[in-house]
Formats: sequence, structure tokens, C-alpha cells
Amino acid sequence: MQSLTIVQAQEVFSENFGTSPSPTAENDYGRSPSSYMPSGSLGYGTSYANTNNASAYKIDDNYYAVVAPGYIRAGINPANSGTWWTPAYDQPNTVTDHSGNTNGAAMIINAGETLAPFYERTVTIEEDSYYKASLWIYIVNTPVRIAIDIKDLSGNTLTTLTTDEITDASYKGHWFEIPIYFKSNKNCASNKVRVVFRNDKSERSGNDYYIDDLSLTKISAYPDGVSGTDIACPITPCNAGDTAPSVSTNLLTFFDPATGADLSTAASATPSIPTGATLVWYNNADHVGNALSNTEVANAPEGIYYAFFYDATYECFSPASAAVTVKKYCISPYQNKGFATTNGQSTTYELKPTDVGFQLDIYKIDNSLNVTVNGTAITNLELDFQSNHNTTGGNLRTLRFKDPQAYYGAGGIPEIYNITGTATTPVLRIIIRKDGTVSFYGAKATGGALYELELFNGAGLNTYTWNTSTTNTIIIGQKVDGPTHISGRGIALQSMPCKCTVAGSTETGGNPTKVGITNQTKQAGWPENIPNGFVALESQKAGFVITRVNKVSDIADPKDGMIAYDIADKCVKLYRLVDTVNNMGEWQCIKQNCNQSK
Repeated sequence: MQSLTIVQAQEVFSENFGTSPSPTAENDYGRSPSSYMPSGSLGYGTSYANTNNASAYKIDDNYYAVVAPGYIRAGINPANSGTWWTPAYDQPNTVTDHSGNTNGAAMIINAGETLAPFYERTVTIEEDSYYKASLWIYIVNTPVRIAIDIKDLSGNTLTTLTTDEITDASYKGHWFEIPIYFKSNKNCASNKVRVVFRNDKSERSGNDYYIDDLSLTKISAYPDGVSGTDIACPITPCNAGDTAPSVSTNLLTFFDPATGADLSTAASATPSIPTGATLVWYNNADHVGNALSNTEVANAPEGIYYAFFYDATYECFSPASAAVTVKKYCISPYQNKGFATTNGQSTTYELKPTDVGFQLDIYKIDNSLNVTVNGTAITNLELDFQSNHNTTGGNLRTLRFKDPQAYYGAGGIPEIYNITGTATTPVLRIIIRKDGTVSFYGAKATGGALYELELFNGAGLNTYTWNTSTTNTIIIGQKVDGPTHISGRGIALQSMPCKCTVAGSTETGGNPTKVGITNQTKQAGWPENIPNGFVALESQKAGFVITRVNKVSDIADPKDGMIAYDIADKCVKLYRLVDTVNNMGEWQCIKQNCNQSK
């Protein structure tokens, strides 16, 4: 008894070229190019609506077009209408595509002397599997010779089929299939192949045909009576190089209010990006998922990111990556000291090295001040705020509110000497940065918000040097013009992680806790068995409630270290005496941060 093999099929790709619109000049008479025609192969035969080139609109030697066979003649100039193609859709003996539909498109090829592929497609195949690649052809004029190649992406031919030269008239005038069969290998490093359909006959006389229904199909076995080729493992080239990208730093930081850092600033020029590759970033070391977009690269939030070289043509990565950590840093007071002087006395700050700069908060000032950084005044003129100081070379007002423009002593804003500030709401704030930039802010009323100020009347910034590894000297002074006074505090600014944790002590022993409050039955040895405590509280059902006030600013005489719950701001606040010279303190919500030295 003879057995039959039942072949099951799973489509990898199929190309039927769709349909052509009813031919008009506006749609190139139904013609279109193919995105799978390799460059340097056949030229596109656009219709006479777009060209005077008869070879193109007639689809003569070395030209092609995707169009319904019955629509070919519509795109040929009626003044030069001689053609060898099959009759038009409205003529007797017209020809359709392989599907039999009048508007069904096919690839119309006049191969001429072009020995080149007319359709290429890169696909992924499965290991140890059977495949069939095929096309359907309608020969208009012989001779014709067609080839089908299965190649790897390195250009190696894994298997090929070339037809005999077809000259017999019996092959003309009907559709027939040309197939090739193969079986993939096992345990291959690459599973990508390129399916190539090409013209293998150089001939100007004849060599005209239609192509349709190209496909690659995975099959369960070779059909009975059919043999195939066991192909070698495909070899895929990779232009991503054999080393990881290099980075100039493994740590990028950003400060509030920014939300991320620019990863591209960490990329190093050496080694250069391999030709054919790009630098991409992932949020994991296995390049799983999508690479970061340009927008995400430019503003990467906290996390660890990995740079790879990537070859998009062959979809491969460099074998290793370079990791960059992005951390959000906060600006933290590093040194904090108050001052109060009169009659032009200066105040000097000798600051430890910091990597951000210096903040000067002024509580009270008569009308002007000057600031020097490491021997250089930050501005070319005295910082002056008084409304009637308008003498060039003498007392000249040099600072005003920026947006909108406004002045102290005008428009309902008091003279600056009539405004009093605190540690929380200063009259003035000057921020001096390590990069040579300076920002000025001023309040328009006692206890009011700060608004940006700008220099004017010829005042400008000088170039000063900020030391990040050695001491910085800041001097605050005043030009004496009648009674002078100034008070405030200086704060050295240092970058630190916004949050950090320290492991708790696991050491036993220590001083026993002496005081305990409990609403349970007291156990023997409690609270002495809790080391290093001042008061121990114990309950299973009750909570501890600290003092609650509508606003902590209502407390008339706060003390350093006082804690209270601010009902309006919905947080527990701590009062700290930040300026012992001027007896100035501030309330701040207690929240996690990092107060360790870097």
C-alpha cells in the first residue's frame, strides 16, 4: 500500500501586490514601484503622465512596474502606443493577475539585460524546519530564465534554483509556479536568511513576464516525490563591533527642579561608533524591550542605563555595554553662618570647597552692598537699590525687578531699607555658582515672596573663579554713605543625594532606657531591656500624638529643636536655630533627605 505525506503549511511571507486603482493620470495610471525591488536593479516604469521617456512608460527593456496587467496599456502614450504587452482590460483576451481579478496587481517585468534580483526579502526562519519558496510567473515573450536564491545576510548562497532557459511556446500564456525546497540547520547562531528572486537571462528580444504570489512557507515535510537541500547555518554580519562603548563618566547627576540627566553627555568619542552602527541606550543590561528614545536619552530619570552599539541593518548589538548611573542630587547647606555689621564693616567667609556655590540671604540692609569671591568683585558696580541713587560715578541704582520691570521705592514697593526679612523669608537672596553665574532675588514686602532681579544702568557681572577643591573666600561689604548696616547669613552649597540611608546599629548593650510609658501590663525588665533610649512608649492599640497647631508660625517663641504638627501644611515640622548671630530660626517639614558629607 502506498502512503501519502500530508503537508501542512505556515506562511512566513506572501506577496500578491494587492490591487491597482482604476487607471488615471492622477494615480500614474494604476502603476506603483515595489519597496522590495533592490537598488541598482530594474528601473521603475512610470506612466506617460509623469515622463516622456518611452522606455519607461512602455515598460521596455530593464524596466518594471507593479500594476494590473490589463492596465498596462492605459499608461502608454497614445501617440506612441505600440506595445508587446497583453491586451487591455477592456479588450478581448485580456490577462489578469494570478488571482483572476481584473484590478489585481502583478509585477510587470521587461528584464532586458538586467541580471539582478527583482524581489528580495529578509526573514527569520526556525531551526530544523522544512521550507518552500516560490513564485508564480506568466510569460509574455520568451526566452526567460528565473532563479531563486536562499542567502544568509553575509551574502553566502545557502541553496539556489535556476530554471532552464524557457523558450518553448507552451510555457507562454498561462500562470505556472516555480518552487524551491530546503531544510534549515540546528543550533545556529543566526536564523536570518534573505529570499532572492532574480532574473538570470540577459536578452533584449523577449524576456517579458509577469510575477505574482511570491512566498516563503514553512511546511511539515517535503511533498511526495520532491527533494530539497539541507542548508548550512546562516552567517549574519554585525557592524556593532566587538567591544562595549566607552563613557566619560559612570555617574550623572541632576538637581531639582530638573527631572533627569542627559545620557549623551556621558558618551565618549573613543572608541568611535563603528560604521553602520549607532549608539543606543537601554534601561537593562540585556537590551530587552525598546531602546530609549532621543527624548528619554536627553532626560533620563534616576536609574542605571546601559549603552550599546547597535546595527539596525542586521539587528545586532555590541557584545558588552557601558553602564551609567543617574542620580538625583539636592543642594544642601554645607556651612551656615550669620552676620550683622554696621558702618561699612565687612564680613569674611572662609569656605571649605563646595561643588555648587554660595547663597547669601539678607535680612536687613540700608541701600547697597558689594560681594567679592576669591578677590574678585562679582559685579563691576556696587549693588544699589535706593530709588534716588542716579548719579553716574557716584551712588547709582543698579538692581531692579526683572519681570515685569519694577523698582524699590516706586509703584507701591517700599524702599529696601523699610523691608525686614527672616531666615525663611529674606529681603534679598544672591546665589553665586561655581560656573560663574549669579542670580539675584528680592522681596517686595516684609515676609513676601522672592522675585528675580536684574542688573541695569551699566552694571554687569565680572569673571570670578570658584574653587571646588580648595578654600573659597567670600567678603560682604558696603560703601559708607551715611549710617550703614547689613545683616543676614551665608550658606555654602554642596550637592548631595536627595535621599540616603544608613544601616541601623545592631550592637547589643548600651545604656538602658530609664523611662517608659505603657498602657499594657508592665513586663519585668522593661524598659531597661531597650538600649540607648530616653523614653520608651508602648501600646498595641493607641497612637502617639504630638502637639498640633494650625500653623507653626503662630508659635510666638519657638525653641531650637521644637517639633509640632502643622495642620495647614499637613506635616510634622522641626524648628532649627540656623543663625545664632541674629537669633534666626526656621520651621521645616521633616522628610527623608541626606545630611551626610560627600
